Amino acid sequence: MARGVTGTSQADLAECVGITTAAISNLEVRDAGTSRHSFEIAVCLGVDPNWLVTGNGSMNLRAPKQIVEVPLISWVQAGDWAETNDPYVPGDGQEWVPCPSGVSKSGFALTVTGESMEPDFKDGDVIVVDPEIKPRHGDNVVVRLHSDNTSTFKRLVIEGEQTYLRAINPNWPSPIIEVQGDATISGVVVSRTSNFR
Repeated sequence: MARGVTGTSQADLAECVGITTAAISNLEVRDAGTSRHSFEIAVCLGVDPNWLVTGNGSMNLRAPKQIVEVPLISWVQAGDWAETNDPYVPGDGQEWVPCPSGVSKSGFALTVTGESMEPDFKDGDVIVVDPEIKPRHGDNVVVRLHSDNTSTFKRLVIEGEQTYLRAINPNWPSPIIEVQGDATISGVVVSRTSNFR
């Protein structure tokens, strides 16, 4: 349905997603929402990925975007990522994650662990982080805590001269962390790919 609305041929969609035309045809016959290519298909067609997968909400038809890829790194690597002068390039053996264009060349992806950011972000979701975006109040950010050399994912709260990190899970036992001088924001979360398993 979405491909017909956008007027995109199977061949053009297959080229954008990076799969065969036969694979696109097979996806249209069965439930495409179960495909591991659902996010890329939605981006190539310019439709909302959640709508394509679940049928819920609005199609939100917009201009199709190119897909770029960012490396999926560990939470340990995330702490030093903003300081890296030689980011990975495609083909170096790392796992890569597709995301909409517009992410800076120093962008990276992380797999969410834990439940502190539920219900918006679930354990196993993949988030794309852009270190070159200036963080603002209300942004979801990845922060490096120098005191214990770890990184955390929380919502940024700025009140006057004070900066806090907030877990958005209403049931989280310690929802607020005050950001001291030993913390560095590694980047702003710009997109999410949900784990629908």
